[in-house]
Amino acid sequence: MKNITYYIGKEVSPGVYTIKVTSKNGVEAVTTVRISRIASTVVLKVTVENSESNKIIMDGDYAIYEAWYEPVGAYYRIWWKITAKVDLNSGYRAELLNSTYNRPEWVGDNPYYLESLPAGWYDTQYWEPVKPEEMPVYIIITVYPLP
Repeated sequence: MKNITYYIGKEVSPGVYTIKVTSKNGVEAVTTVRISRIASTVVLKVTVENSESNKIIMDGDYAIYEAWYEPVGAYYRIWWKITAKVDLNSGYRAELLNSTYNRPEWVGDNPYYLESLPAGWYDTQYWEPVKPEEMPVYIIITVYPLP
């Protein structure tokens, strides 16, 4: 069995959703899930072009997102920052995927989760070490603005 994760790049409202997965060979699986809270997801692609002086900045509905890399010896440290524009009462979740859409081998807390972040506050974290062959990387941040 293989786990499949797909991130929707827009706000998802509470409700019941039907999910259908189809393999390359045409095998289908259908399931129904219930979303109990609003979630909004952004994906930030960090390349070796995105140093701190050329960081990615995305202004979302609920937060401002920033991401960049820093060289650490032969590897990279991937930094990210989230500044809440509204109270993130149910927190947020951040995950790092490498260039093959898998979690890098040696990084720390991945996914990272914070239970709440008040409006105007920020959280800055990093993952390391990321190998050069794992670049570019993708940071997926999902915020939960309401309980």
